[in-house]
Amino acid sequence: MRLAFVLDPLESLDPCVDSTVGMMEAAQRRGHDVWVAEARDLAVLDGRAQARLRRSHLATNPPVRGCRTLVARWWERS
Repeated sequence: MRLAFVLDPLESLDPCVDSTVGMMEAAQRRGHDVWVAEARDLAVLDGRAQARLRRSHLATNPPVRGCRTLVARWWERS
């Protein structure tokens, strides 16, 4: 399944506390494709909702101090 998340800029998210990151990680772990868009990527054209989506991949690590994704760059855009 392909899942899209509308979120703040990835660079501003804290993977240790932001629930969006947890949902993205859970989806990826279950084999789903993770796609992301920011508010600026959303539009309505001719009465239809549209989004510019980018595929993303979370680079997870073993838990460190209770945070599974404590790395400098915890995500990749595909």
